[in-house]
Amino acid sequence: MAVLQGKGPSLTRKQAEVLCELCRPRAGNPEAPCATVKDIAARMFVGKAAVKAHLSALYVMFDVPEAGKQRRRCSRGRHGPGGSSGRRTPTPTIAT
Repeated sequence: MAVLQGKGPSLTRKQAEVLCELCRPRAGNPEAPCATVKDIAARMFVGKAAVKAHLSALYVMFDVPEAGKQRRRCSRGRHGPGGSSGRRTPTPTIAT
């Protein structure tokens, strides 16, 4: 199984794809909301349950608290003043 590696957590290709799809709407407009689970599932041609499983794994890897409200806020990109949580998580890179 191919994984993404770097200074941050190792991600599978599907986890990386879910992460990219989650943030895709914000690429051109930082104020835009992140993609929904339904949007991601449609773009990846997988079920919503698969996307939710990948998101759950990503939440654990990136140490997102379990409380649903905090995870929803994180997925919307609203971390408080300035739009940042204040924590920096290293960006994973593709291993060659």
